[in-house]
Amino acid sequence: MTKDIEADVAIEIGALASLDLRELRERWQDSCGNDAPRKMSPQLLRLATAYSIQEKAFGGLSKALRAQLEAAAFRGSKDGGTRPSKPSPRNVRFHYKPGTRLLREWQGRTHEVIVVEDGDFLYAGARYRSLSKIARVITGTQWSGPSFFGLKQARDIAAKSDGDLDG
Repeated sequence: MTKDIEADVAIEIGALASLDLRELRERWQDSCGNDAPRKMSPQLLRLATAYSIQEKAFGGLSKALRAQLEAAAFRGSKDGGTRPSKPSPRNVRFHYKPGTRLLREWQGRTHEVIVVEDGDFLYAGARYRSLSKIARVITGTQWSGPSFFGLKQARDIAAKSDGDLDG
């Protein structure tokens, strides 16, 4: 690999930082040959496009490494290794900093939830593993906990602004 190619790739990747969302989508199209996923954040678009640029310049994953990654995915499966495993909802849920207080007014009463160290939640003196269970306790009906506490909207806004709720 020549220094010129390495320098060109570095410049090309560095230029991604100054692109707005529309330009990032265009750059994705040029690099990947298809439309960028609609809900992909600008930060992730930059990272994925940078990877694509490097992959074209230096080559992608070797067949051996791809086989190792695929084997690792199958080893974690619950069906004996015939399909890749899926992350459990608990592992992919949005994580909140311990000590975060969530407030929601419902039918004239303010409800407070506190995030504790292991990602669980405290509400009304009881410990819960999900916000949805707390929302069900409060309302008596099935709710998405993050939606009930207004976190889904905040997460979407943060993703659009390339921000991070965890600060």
